Amino acid sequence: MIATKYGVSDEWTGRVETTIIDHLKLWGEWEEAPVPSEQIINGHTVSNIRIEQAYKGNFHLFVTIDGKERDQ
Repeated sequence: MIATKYGVSDEWTGRVETTIIDHLKLWGEWEEAPVPSEQIINGHTVSNIRIEQAYKGNFHLFVTIDGKERDQ
């Protein structure tokens, strides 16, 4: 990624990416790919993958791995 190459922080690249995607959605130019309901990764069952915006604009990644909810 060019931003990483030039030392732009993940925080800023995430903000820019989110803004671009939001504009594309408003203009009807963004079609989200369907997320598979369940996958097997390294022998683990992975499902219910989602990102949610929390307080103060932080984002959390949620996923269910082998039946247990996890977040990052």
